[in-house]
Amino acid sequence: MWTVTDPARERLAIDGGAPVRSRPLPTGFLGMRLIGDEERAEVLAVLEGRSLSRFSGMTPPSRVNDFERELCRRLGCRYAVAVTSGTAALETALIGLGIGPGDEVIMPALNFISSPEAVLRLGAVPVFAEADTGFGLDPDDVVARLTPRTRAIMPVHIHGAACRIDALVDIARRHGLRLLENGAWSCGAQFHGQAVGTFGDAGMHSFHGVKVITAGEGGVVITNDPLVYERAARYHDHGNFRLPSIPKSMASPEEGTPMAPALEPFLGAAFRMPELSGAVALAQVRKLDEVLRRTRRAQRIILDGLRPLADGHPSPPFALRDVPDPEGDCGIAVGVILPTADRARAFQAALRAEGIAIGLVYGGKPVYDTPVLRELRPGWTNGAPLLRAAGPSYAGSLCPRTEDLMARSLMLSVTPEYVDEDARDVVHAFTKVAAALG
Repeated sequence: MWTVTDPARERLAIDGGAPVRSRPLPTGFLGMRLIGDEERAEVLAVLEGRSLSRFSGMTPPSRVNDFERELCRRLGCRYAVAVTSGTAALETALIGLGIGPGDEVIMPALNFISSPEAVLRLGAVPVFAEADTGFGLDPDDVVARLTPRTRAIMPVHIHGAACRIDALVDIARRHGLRLLENGAWSCGAQFHGQAVGTFGDAGMHSFHGVKVITAGEGGVVITNDPLVYERAARYHDHGNFRLPSIPKSMASPEEGTPMAPALEPFLGAAFRMPELSGAVALAQVRKLDEVLRRTRRAQRIILDGLRPLADGHPSPPFALRDVPDPEGDCGIAVGVILPTADRARAFQAALRAEGIAIGLVYGGKPVYDTPVLRELRPGWTNGAPLLRAAGPSYAGSLCPRTEDLMARSLMLSVTPEYVDEDARDVVHAFTKVAAALG
C-alpha cells in the first residue's frame, strides 16, 4: 500500500480532513505536454525556408504533406487531408461523403457542438440518438431512428475509447448508409487491433490543444476511398485539386499505378492546414506511441485500483465506463457512472476537495440542450431560415437515457505527465470518498 493510513478511515477534505493532494494533477492538454526540441526544429525549418503555406513558398513546402503520409502509415489508412481544425475536418469529410441539404445524419446526443454544427452548415439535419454506458452511440437506438431521409451515421469515439463500431458498420452496410467516424478525442485508439477512423467510409481526428496530439489547432480527414479523398481534397482548397494523379496510397505513394482525378471542380472552402501547424503536427505524430504508452500506464494503475471498488460490493459506489475494447483505449481518461445525479455531484465535490479535478461528461447535458440547437438561429441577418425546409425541433427530452447517464457520469483526464504516484493518489482519493459516501 502506498500510504500508511487506511483511506477508508480518513476524514474527507470537504469535511475538514487533510486532502490527498496538495498540488494539482497534471490533467488536460495531452500532446501539448510533450512539446519540445522536435517541434521547435520543425517549426524553425519552416521559418528558415520561408514556406508557410502548404501549396506555396520560397522553398518547396513539405511539412503538411509529410504529416499526412506519416499519419497514414501509423493509422493504416490510404489517404489523409490535413485541415485547419477538427470542425473543418468534419465538414470536409461530410462533403467527401456527398452529404448535403435535407440529408439526415444520426449522431449521439453525448457529443460536442462541432458534430451537429458541421452537419447544419451543409443544410443537412442532425438526428440525435442515445448513448450507451461506454459513452458511445447505441447501435440499437440508431436503428430505431432511421427514416427514408437518413443518409449517414456519425458515431463518436469518446475520450480515447472506441465505440461499438463493428455494430454500427453493420447497420450502415445493411441500410446503404455512409459512416463517418468522429475520432476527435481518440487519435491512436484501436478496436480489436484496427485504428479508429478506418472502419467507415471516412474518419477524422482533431489536433486542438487539448487533444491526444496537437498542432494548437488542426484536424484531418482519413479514408481508404480515393473518391472520398478527392472530394475532401478539393473541398479544403476552394474546389481545386492540385495533384496530377491520386496515389494508390499516401502511406506508400511509390507503390501501385496512380489514378487520374475523376471529378470536375466544385465550390469549396479554404481549410488548408498551414506549414507551421503541419510542422508541429509532424513532430507530434511521431510522439503518438510515447503519449499512449504513458497515458495507458497511468490509466492501468487507476483502473486496477478502482475495479475492486466498482466490482467488489453488492451495492458498488460507482460503475466504471463500459469500454468495448479496453486494450485499444488511448488511456487518456477514466469514466465512472454513479447511481444518481445527486451522488455524482457529491462525489465530484468530494474528489475535488481531495485535489482530484474531475467533471461531468460534457457538463452533464446532451449536445442538443444548447441555445444554438434549441433555436437553430443562423449567422446571417436577412431573416432566411437555417434549413431549406422546416427545421427539426430539438426541444424537450429527445434522448432520456442519455440525459440520465450524463447527469451521473464523471470523467477524469489522464495525461502523459502522470507519474505512478499521481495515479495512486487518484485511487487513494476514490477509495476515501467511496468509503465515506457509500
